[in-house]
Amino acid sequence: MSAIMDKAYEVQEAAAAAALVEIDGDGYIDYVFDNPSYVHDWPADPYDSSTISGIPGAFAWIGYRDPGGLPDKRAAVERGQSVLEASQGEFFRLKNLLHDDEKFSGSTVNTFIDYLDVIADAAEDQAGLADELSLAVECVEGLVKAAENDVIDIADKTIAALNAMAAEDDVPNSEMLLSVTAALIGVVGTVATGGTATAITFALISGGLSVATTAGTDTQGSTDFDNVYHLIEYSLYPALDYRRGKLEEKEGEIVDGLNADLRALDGQGGHDVRDSLDPRPGGLVNGRGNFRATGATAADLKELYGLATGEVPALAGDFATASGDFNAANGTETAAMGDVSAPWERLLDLLQRMSAKASEALYDGGTVLANAAQDFAKQDGVHAEWVNRSGEELFDRHEAVFPAPVPDPLSRRYPDIGPTF
Repeated sequence: MSAIMDKAYEVQEAAAAAALVEIDGDGYIDYVFDNPSYVHDWPADPYDSSTISGIPGAFAWIGYRDPGGLPDKRAAVERGQSVLEASQGEFFRLKNLLHDDEKFSGSTVNTFIDYLDVIADAAEDQAGLADELSLAVECVEGLVKAAENDVIDIADKTIAALNAMAAEDDVPNSEMLLSVTAALIGVVGTVATGGTATAITFALISGGLSVATTAGTDTQGSTDFDNVYHLIEYSLYPALDYRRGKLEEKEGEIVDGLNADLRALDGQGGHDVRDSLDPRPGGLVNGRGNFRATGATAADLKELYGLATGEVPALAGDFATASGDFNAANGTETAAMGDVSAPWERLLDLLQRMSAKASEALYDGGTVLANAAQDFAKQDGVHAEWVNRSGEELFDRHEAVFPAPVPDPLSRRYPDIGPTF
């Protein structure tokens, strides 16, 4: 049982005990004015009264919203975000090599270069969406914790008043009983987004969403606690309802922001921004064989092959890792997230699928690029001898320039060291 519900049953017990004092006396406690309108007829067992039996249910709306697991949910999203942000630096070396028109050309290379630009932008925007989702969890956690604090404060003050009634003492200051003193939490101000400069303007980040406390106190409910019935029905219940409404109001702002993101990513906004997250490979897999090493040396070809079989799969693995991190957050803590959960999960599912697609496309693209480089080397006449015969690795034996010149029939050849002119 949660701490909130434990507290709810404490309130119920205190209310029942105070009601028994009223039953045992002359219908009301001594400090109440001698006025029959203040008398409440309790059943022999106060728990049979809906006023007292309904107390735990009045706390249930916050009792099931345990935010204890939200830090782990948020951390999983942020791990994926950090992987995507770090991947930006992995594109540079490959793009630098391939952009040199004097070394490599052909549709295979050109398509892959274009795709690197697409996937680099996608990584940035996917990281931006992860930032958005992390911020939403942070705000929900703050809202729920603040509501918990306020509800416990209300419960403690109610218990103090009920205990005083049972002891026939003066009731504590009634105005303090219903003041929400811990902090009414608002979704206001600005928040740091980790420096993510995304092309997509997500609603929460762009709106400067953050958790902040409002100054002062906010008092609701009756201040005339004439007997147990009035205290519960006109003070405790209204205060809890009011606090619940405040939580729902602020969570509604988060829901509105996430729904705006969903509309934008469904292509219903000013432009179809979903394409920015979805790194579609296009013709990437269709260019195998159309590869020319225009002026590249064997070292360049070997470096390209190494990148295609090393760095590209590693980069694909980064996207796969991010997708796995997002999967770890998927479907968790739905009760704690409340109404925010539904749009949040839809966005996370989209993000997870887009990062997985990026991973698959990069693996495929690296394979195409490696095969094209390999096929070129194997088919390029005399330079085919520089491919290691025992495996698929390109072997740098000579700084020849591709494509190979036509050998002079009068020249001598030394197979182990390459052509000599």
